[in-house]
Amino acid sequence: MTEKSDDGLRVIELRVDSFMGIELAQIAEVDGEGLVLVGGNNGAGKTSLLSAIECAIRGKRWHPAAPVKRGAKKAIVDLDLGDLRIRRTFNPDGTGTLRVENAEGMAPRRPQEILDALAGQISFDPLAFSRMEPAAQLDLAREIGGVDTKLLDAEIETSFQIRANANRTEKEVSARLAAMPQHADAPGQPVVVAELLSRLEEIQSTNTRNDAERANLHEIRAQHGENLAEVARVKATIEQYQLVLAEAEQACALSLTAVNEKGADVGALEDGDPAPVRSEIATAEDANTRHRENAEHDRQTDLVAEARRNAEECDADLETLRRKRRDMIRAATLPIEGLEITDDGLTYHGTPFAQASGAERLRTSVAMGAAMSPRLRVMLIREAEKLDDQGLELLAAMAAEGGLQLWLERVGDRDAGAIVISEGRVAE
Repeated sequence: MTEKSDDGLRVIELRVDSFMGIELAQIAEVDGEGLVLVGGNNGAGKTSLLSAIECAIRGKRWHPAAPVKRGAKKAIVDLDLGDLRIRRTFNPDGTGTLRVENAEGMAPRRPQEILDALAGQISFDPLAFSRMEPAAQLDLAREIGGVDTKLLDAEIETSFQIRANANRTEKEVSARLAAMPQHADAPGQPVVVAELLSRLEEIQSTNTRNDAERANLHEIRAQHGENLAEVARVKATIEQYQLVLAEAEQACALSLTAVNEKGADVGALEDGDPAPVRSEIATAEDANTRHRENAEHDRQTDLVAEARRNAEECDADLETLRRKRRDMIRAATLPIEGLEITDDGLTYHGTPFAQASGAERLRTSVAMGAAMSPRLRVMLIREAEKLDDQGLELLAAMAAEGGLQLWLERVGDRDAGAIVISEGRVAE
């Protein structure tokens, strides 16, 4: 429970004129702390009295649609909180005025900002905490405990998505990898067909030149044969053609030398074998296909490993972020012992808050409301007739412990010391 505040604000005096169901109610010398019981029949104005306190402090969005009692020209709520005095007027057209003074009579320039700083989200309805959805209760508990895990939650969600993507990538790539062929006999490097074609062209060019040389030798040999025939013819007529014979012999000698020289050169020629190159060209595409498939297999294997590494890194990041979040939650200070913020939600002594007893939820709700408004020690509990004697005793104890002033709306006039409202006025 929040420690008792000695400088808290509580209702000391209240005057309500023509507000909702109240015609005129003047309440002076209100007890500083404890239970303030407001009784009366249904429709007598009990709720209007509590709403007047709230509307005096709250801004316009909290005001009822018709705050002025029917037939009145305006409504007035004067509220003395000790160190602050509030006077708010309401007109039927929705306009109104607000004046706030401190104990020295000084009025702030922005009075509503002063009042907004007093009232928390559930300060005027502490039981609202027990009626909240579990997620909203958890958010409010984090706010009160000073635990803001929004950034960590966002980082956790981002890391979770990255890890999910990495796992999905690993599965997709692994599936593709399992369906891909892999060849043990694939070449280490792709076959360059252009180089093979160049080699083939070079061999064919060499062979063409060699064929030309052979043809040239054939021509020389033919010429030599012709010369031999000429020698025979000349010898037949040697007496007549001695000079011609000599020339023919000389030509023959020259041609023989040429034959011998060219024969030696041609004899040294070696033809290239184009068959191996043609075979390599024929198998090049198949070899390159196997090489490409192996290269793709290796690439997909690397992608699987990378995705696995990413998932492992995300796991580590998630664990770090979750540990930080757990440490932050453990460091939270909540206003009531046993109330804890966990990853699974709000718990009370290890049990989900929704499963706590009615008294435990009541105690927690009041404590949370008090924590939301550490200076304003006023709380309004409507429909309090649903509380049994044990619940009233619990609230009285909490009010005394925390220095709270709890205004309770109760049907009827059976409560001793209650402020009874009858037909819009405080009954004698």
